[in-house]
Amino acid sequence: MTFNTKAEADAHDKMLDMVDELVPLLARSETVSDEQTLEDLAFFLAREREQVLIALGAKKQTKKKAPKPAEGDAG
Repeated sequence: MTFNTKAEADAHDKMLDMVDELVPLLARSETVSDEQTLEDLAFFLAREREQVLIALGAKKQTKKKAPKPAEGDAG
């Protein structure tokens, strides 16, 4: 895999490290027996780590501000 910046490569490496930690954790649950499904789930959780942290209460969800109407728009 090729990356345009060092930051992108570092982020990918960090995600792979998370997957390495998540696979044994998920395997302990014994709810997923298929190795490929286990890895796919670990990748999904690693990619969605921000939402996982919010769901666990470890991080607050940032509120998106509504865009301001342009001048002259009714609203």
